[in-house]
Amino acid sequence: MDSLVGEQNSTKYEEYEEEGKKKEKKEEVEEDRRKRGGRRGGGAKEDRRGRRRKRRRRRRRRRRRRRRRRRRRKKKKKKKKKKKKKKKKKKKKKKKKKKEEEEEIIIMYVC
Repeated sequence: MDSLVGEQNSTKYEEYEEEGKKKEKKEEVEEDRRKRGGRRGGGAKEDRRGRRRKRRRRRRRRRRRRRRRRRRRKKKKKKKKKKKKKKKKKKKKKKKKKKEEEEEIIIMYVC
């Protein structure tokens, strides 16, 4: 692959080497690229690619934000459920105390 690329480059500039204008041509090419904008000198295709990339990036960002929000919401809900369970346990303990008190009262009457 490297050898082919080298050959292509050499054929491009053979004409300009003969006249001694290789450097001038390179400068012209660079100026043209700058005018067009971008490193490759983006034409219509480059613009399309850029738009696609931007869309993809936006989509990814949106997805990430949604996921983060959902995760945060889910975590909060789980914490609330745990608190409810603790309250139920406390209520059960109170019932046990009432039963013990009733048994003590019955024992008092029996005596």
